[in-house]
Amino acid sequence: MISTIDFTSLAGRTVLVRTTLRRPDLPVTLRGTIELRQGEGPEAVPCVHLVLPGSATTEIPLDDYALKQLLASEQEGEELEFFISPSLD
Repeated sequence: MISTIDFTSLAGRTVLVRTTLRRPDLPVTLRGTIELRQGEGPEAVPCVHLVLPGSATTEIPLDDYALKQLLASEQEGEELEFFISPSLD
């Protein structure tokens, strides 16, 4: 992925990950951390690293659209927000 966004300044930042689904078995909000992972090419890939209930972890790779969404959510020092639509499978 070749990004036009400088995401290195986001590395290590806390992000609130919210689900668009409303189900009693899903937490409404999780805290994640933006991390840079080595991709297939020379470019680092930004991801949101989440610790899920039960100590499982997952990473959500971020594309340009998601990065723009994160940057747009920031308001004067408040935490970044990211919305996901988890699969019902």
